[in-house]
Amino acid sequence: TFLPFRSYNIDNQPIIDTVNVFRPLFSLNKYIALFIAPLIKAAGTNYVYKDKWKQDDMKRAEIKLPVDADGQPDWAYIEQYMRQMELKAKRHLKSLLHDADGSMHKVDTCKWESFKLDSLFDIVKGSRLTKQDMKEGNINYIGATAFKNGITNKIGNAEHLHPAGTITVSYNGSVGQAFYQDSKYWATDDVNVLYPKFQGSKNLLMFFLPLIKAAGRNFEFSDKWKLEDMKQAEIKLPVDAQGSPDWAYMERYMQDIEKEAKKRLHTFEAES
Repeated sequence: TFLPFRSYNIDNQPIIDTVNVFRPLFSLNKYIALFIAPLIKAAGTNYVYKDKWKQDDMKRAEIKLPVDADGQPDWAYIEQYMRQMELKAKRHLKSLLHDADGSMHKVDTCKWESFKLDSLFDIVKGSRLTKQDMKEGNINYIGATAFKNGITNKIGNAEHLHPAGTITVSYNGSVGQAFYQDSKYWATDDVNVLYPKFQGSKNLLMFFLPLIKAAGRNFEFSDKWKLEDMKQAEIKLPVDAQGSPDWAYMERYMQDIEKEAKKRLHTFEAES
């Protein structure tokens, strides 16, 4: 079925001139909106590697919906389904918080110490690559986006690649968005690349991502989180008896989080 919305641009609003607003042609509530939102996002994945999901293309985009006996969208079923999902999510969240109470999940940061990012990482700027110069390939091209682990394209260019086991941080666009990269990639010049100065596993580096993102909030309303500012930015880390970063604790903490997430996901899928 076609998207059951009328979409239009907001004129004379340069801050949001890349956004289309959907006005429903049916009675919309929170539950129906939450059902439809991921379907629209999925329809838009065909345009992830293009410049824009243009308005005319968006109007012609299609999503699948459950239908009633008359072949019309079954809004009652959709709302009931999302209400049930909400109740399940609340139960799982309550259970998760109960299990986390008193365990490593409840983190006391009052004894953590501050460290400058450039004391932990070598930070380098990404490299410009124009669309005209892009070659076809399967190498991840990391841009200043908050989605898809930062991947905005696939390319064949190999002149300025960064290795797996590093972190990308948007200093322009989606400022502060940080992602762990597990394969070689090209980072655009709107992205800074963080090379750890310590022996860092994936779990250990994942510990840093929300901390880096939090540090970048100070620059969300500035033009950019410039390289020198990023180097001087500070994050707080757990420390050992000598006042050094407690790598073992961070690694153990993330392993614990991963195990718990897999357990909860398995339980949620079994009940769905």
